[in-house]
Amino acid sequence: MRTRAALANSHRIASVFWFPVLFAIALPVIFELAFHAPQPHAVPIAVVGAQSEVQQVRQDLLALSSGGFQVRTVSSRAAALVAVRERQVDAAYVDLAPSRPTLYVAPAA
Repeated sequence: MRTRAALANSHRIASVFWFPVLFAIALPVIFELAFHAPQPHAVPIAVVGAQSEVQQVRQDLLALSSGGFQVRTVSSRAAALVAVRERQVDAAYVDLAPSRPTLYVAPAA
C-alpha cells in the first residue's frame, strides 16, 4: 500500500516530466505533418533563350508542379544575372549555347 508521501511524490514527478515528454513526442509528429511533402509555390524563374526553349522550360516546370513556378523571359545573360543578384527571381536558366546551358541560383542567405 502506498503512503500519502509516496503518492504526492509520484504526482510531483509526473507534473515535472509531462512537458518534456509531450515535446519529445509532439514536436516530431508536428514537423512530420508540416513538412511531409513540400511543394514550390509561385517561385519566379527567369529564362534566357529562344521562345521555343522558354516555352519548353515553362511546360517542363508546369508538369513538375502546377502553379509552382512563374517563368519569365529575360533578354540576356547579363539581365538574368542582375535579376538573380537583386532577388527579382530565385533562379535563371540561360540556354544560349546548346552545349552549355547554365542555371544561376540565388543564395539562400
